[in-house]
Amino acid sequence: MEILITNDDGISSKLILLLFNKLTKLGHNVIVCAPDKNNSCISQAIRYWEYEDNHLTKVSEFMYSHPGTPADGINYYLKEFNKLPDLVISGINNGLNAGVDVQYSGTIGAASEAINMNIPAIAISSEVDYDEEVVNKGLDIIFDKVFKHQLYSKDFIYSFNIPHVINYDKIVVAPLNSGIDIDEPKYEFLSKFNHIDKQYYHNNIGKNTDLYFLYKGIITVTPIVVDRTDYKNMSKIANFFDK
Repeated sequence: MEILITNDDGISSKLILLLFNKLTKLGHNVIVCAPDKNNSCISQAIRYWEYEDNHLTKVSEFMYSHPGTPADGINYYLKEFNKLPDLVISGINNGLNAGVDVQYSGTIGAASEAINMNIPAIAISSEVDYDEEVVNKGLDIIFDKVFKHQLYSKDFIYSFNIPHVINYDKIVVAPLNSGIDIDEPKYEFLSKFNHIDKQYYHNNIGKNTDLYFLYKGIITVTPIVVDRTDYKNMSKIANFFDK
């Protein structure tokens, strides 16, 4: 397959190189097109037209950087190569994209831009204090499923998360956790994840959500839709407006 890799941590991320090497060994033709600096938590922002130096910079064979956002990577690739890749993989993000984090994740934003361009996309994220052996094992489990069953879509993002420790060689489909205790600072929540205090998390993690399974050491996948239309409630509000 012709695969485009992008991320939001930037071209210097060790995880993007790990992903590139893994996919190359699997026999895929891979191009990396990533921001020249960290662009975390920028969602699907587009800045493509703002840069005077509006082109890709070749870092090494098959690896390019650009001055834009994670989502801009899709546009830079299309401009440079004038063709659609078979698949976009966004990641591996240094930090889980679980629960409410997907709302502002640059990793998810880049995958969303691919879907907007009618390109299948998946996103892969890992724990902040990741262990390379664990991430490699997680990728083996994920790619065994993804490529064997062609688990990529133009309609939604397959968003995978790799926990700090993998206790079970399986992937669970899980919904996003609805949120965290609003009295706790967001970054305190993230920093505590590797050393979970059961009392602290008791009221913050919903049963059978992505964070619930990640806490147990299980890889998760969540289908993320890009179309934000609430079709379920359209008929509910229709009587209040002109048809």
